[in-house]
Amino acid sequence: MSIQISDRSVTRNIKDLQQDFYVRKELNTDWAIQLAEFVESGVEMEPIFITRDGKVIDGRHRMEAHELAKKQEIKCKIVEADSDVELVVFALKCNLGGSLPPSKGDIEHTIQELLNRGVPKKQLAETLSMLPGRLVRKYLNDVESRMQRAKLAKAAFAISNGGLTVPKAAIQYDVPEDDLKALLTTRIKGKTKRGIEEIQRQLSLSYKSLGQRNSATVRRLLDAYQDGDVSHKQAMKIFVHLDHLVKVSSRKATEWRKRFEVMEAPKKIA
Repeated sequence: MSIQISDRSVTRNIKDLQQDFYVRKELNTDWAIQLAEFVESGVEMEPIFITRDGKVIDGRHRMEAHELAKKQEIKCKIVEADSDVELVVFALKCNLGGSLPPSKGDIEHTIQELLNRGVPKKQLAETLSMLPGRLVRKYLNDVESRMQRAKLAKAAFAISNGGLTVPKAAIQYDVPEDDLKALLTTRIKGKTKRGIEEIQRQLSLSYKSLGQRNSATVRRLLDAYQDGDVSHKQAMKIFVHLDHLVKVSSRKATEWRKRFEVMEAPKKIA
């Protein structure tokens, strides 16, 4: 592996940085908020790693912390590699030695990222040589099962909504025809009915419930202020905190959308 890291750090505008891949399943919001408090207190974070054209390799929690702390710029070090695969592996290695080690889900996510970028299954253990081979093979089995289920689900959707026949869908999505027929039979029986409307309904209910609880909390705060039990300064502190939580929630939704966009983007085989 040929990884070269610049000796000197450079300053980049956060808005100019791009996300091309992820080696974590999701950001840890609590960790990002904690780092943001450090940034706000003047603690200087280690530079994040980016490519020469501004793609983030490692340091997404630090970048998120800077944005939460309303910092427009962040210090970076330039990393150069022979391929995108090397950058993905380098990012995982950085996390293994970092303050927030990768979870099982993070490692499985990285394995899927490498498979999507054309790394042969037989080469995964060698590619991820910093991990025990037995562990890589175990996680690979879990990832393959999940990817197979996803392909079957997409094939079934193409049949019910795209007008494909079972044989054509099986070929297009590279799934066994018998497995696809079995899934369709199960869905017809109603055992796995889970449409987009249900997901949307659950999200609406969740946000409605949260909004109602927050409204009740704020009403208690206003009553306490009117009764003289809470000062103006204390009440404003709560509203500032509430505004902060809303912004964190909005940023989380944006981060999920960016991850989805990366998932749908064509992968480079390099």
